[in-house]
Amino acid sequence: MLTLADNLRMGAFTVFRDVSLAGGARTLTSTFYVLPDAPRVARDDDGGPAFRFWWYRRALDPKAASPVRAGGLVVITVELAPSSDERAQLTHDLAAKFNFAESAINLLPLPFVSGTVELDFAAESGAVGGEFARQIAGNGPAKLAGGEQAAFAIDLTADGAALLADALDKKLDVLQVRYDLVYTYHLDGVRLHVWCDARKAQLAAQAQAGLGPIDVAALRSGLTASQLAGIDISSDTPVPPEQQTALTTLGQQLLDAALAQTVLTPDGKGARPYDQSIAGTLNHTFTSSFGATQHAVADALLPLGLDDATRGSRMVIVDLASEPQPIDVTIACPIDFTAGLIGAVHFFIAYDGTGPDGKPLHRADDFLFKVGTTRATFHSLASADSRSYRWHAEVFYRDGSTVTLPEVTTDERILVLALDGLGVLDVEAALGDVPLDGVSSVIVDLEYPPKQLTHQLFLDGAHAADSWQAVIGDAQQPGALRWRATFLTNDGRRVAGDWQPAASMRLTVDAPPGLISTANVQVIAAGDFQGVAQLLVELRAAAGADATELRFTQPGQAQTWAPRLAPGATLAYQSRTTVLGDDGISRAFDWTNQDSPLLVVSDLSRFSVQVIARLLDLGGAWSAAVVSFEHADPQANLDERDTVVLRDRAIDGRWSFHVGSAGQHKYRYQLTLVPKGGGERRVLPWQEAEDEVIVLRPPDG
Repeated sequence: MLTLADNLRMGAFTVFRDVSLAGGARTLTSTFYVLPDAPRVARDDDGGPAFRFWWYRRALDPKAASPVRAGGLVVITVELAPSSDERAQLTHDLAAKFNFAESAINLLPLPFVSGTVELDFAAESGAVGGEFARQIAGNGPAKLAGGEQAAFAIDLTADGAALLADALDKKLDVLQVRYDLVYTYHLDGVRLHVWCDARKAQLAAQAQAGLGPIDVAALRSGLTASQLAGIDISSDTPVPPEQQTALTTLGQQLLDAALAQTVLTPDGKGARPYDQSIAGTLNHTFTSSFGATQHAVADALLPLGLDDATRGSRMVIVDLASEPQPIDVTIACPIDFTAGLIGAVHFFIAYDGTGPDGKPLHRADDFLFKVGTTRATFHSLASADSRSYRWHAEVFYRDGSTVTLPEVTTDERILVLALDGLGVLDVEAALGDVPLDGVSSVIVDLEYPPKQLTHQLFLDGAHAADSWQAVIGDAQQPGALRWRATFLTNDGRRVAGDWQPAASMRLTVDAPPGLISTANVQVIAAGDFQGVAQLLVELRAAAGADATELRFTQPGQAQTWAPRLAPGATLAYQSRTTVLGDDGISRAFDWTNQDSPLLVVSDLSRFSVQVIARLLDLGGAWSAAVVSFEHADPQANLDERDTVVLRDRAIDGRWSFHVGSAGQHKYRYQLTLVPKGGGERRVLPWQEAEDEVIVLRPPDG
């Protein structure tokens, strides 16, 4: 499996290590994943650049009935993969660095799952009707094939064609390509822990529900700022800054998803009733078993590398004074003919139309795609009002069978003959969030009922992904493939999931919730530690049992307690918090019953209030909101007063105060609004409260 740990730079490439987790033991393999810094022009089967330029230099008389427009057509294929020479050099360098035989080195592209690829011509990105390019076909979602190849067709204006011809003469680069792709990796050696105080999250969401739809990212941001939620990253080795940033972003996304699932109502406008069971969802540690995604961006100007020997075959000048408008089609067949299920593809293409003089136009051709021949170009003259052509193909499979694909009529300038369109089922399954320290292997059963095909894939820590290809002889039926995962645990259990339809040909296998049960309790310190020297947390399995003591000195600290549970028993325990203040005073609170694997502890001798000002016109009518707070408890000899000043309605305020006991936290507050540009302040009456969240509201009138 690919990991971000142990990656290295080699020339113009980033190389990622492959890791095996067989039997729970981490082993680095001789497989490496290669990401080039920049894309380049692909090579044609003849070894030259995959680039063609037809320059239509002259137009017919514009007063003619069907004038032919001047311009040009460019067809180009780019790729994000090392060349054969670069692969050989990388293999040699990796073998020398890690003391492998060169024959043992296995270089693979990154396992991309989605993304986009875009081509610009003379700084135009393909919008219809550009000054130099009428349209660029191929921009959009990545349709990757082979060495991450992408093909483009550029319909040039007369000025654009002249510009490109001049650029080729002067060897100027006017084409730029950008890949923005998403690939999968496993954390490996990194523990990403996301947590949240479920009770406080529910109260904060409940208070914000009256303000309109709840922004889950803002909810998470406010909770983390108050140390009521957190994202903790730990690693066996130093984590590079870019990986640290990526993991933090991943943690934020995971926490946002958990909050949306457990705290908010489905429409996002309110808060669900509090339920202790959500604490587990809001507390999760992701380790090497977790499959995450990462962006890879590579862009560059494309040197075409046309010399005198190749220019003649890559650039064709067409005089349109006496010819109808031409069409040119590039056909790509990115099939592995050496090891795949397809031996060859016989492709037929034809155009029929009528010329300006009324005479019929007919052009037909055929191409045999096989080892060493994977690309072809079809050229035909065509009438201005009829640009479509016909094609069909005969596919020869290695098992001796053949199939003729039905005829298709289209006007696409680029045709990609991929496996799914050539009668081959191509499925890949990869482990996602599977606890490999408790799961020995996963069996993935696959079925394709229309052809009565079945197959099994076996995945584990040493082989986190595998694929299945099968000849089906016709176009794949959407939704027909189905699959089921069976998990074999280290304690001898066999847990089978349900059959389900495959949403795509790339399957991610996640373990079902609770597959590997643990009795671990994660204890996290949160809240304000002002005036606190230490929190002493005592934990015990039941009343009268021996207690375990955990000590915390700052928010964000986390420790794990592992109580013994009887087989089949549910988690239940007791906790007690003692606050040791900087003033030397110790405040002990009562034992409380708990049943959550996440226990968030804080200074129970203090009560914290979140102040929300989103309903106030701060920055508009009011320059600031001043909130005065008071809390008095004569029996505990407490009298605390403070003010909170808010100047931005999007930034919440916070006030905390000491309490005599956990249940005595009544206070009162008064809002004063400061007008923008001076003038008399607006002082509102005092209000009594005891909530953890208050929403400031504008005065009536």
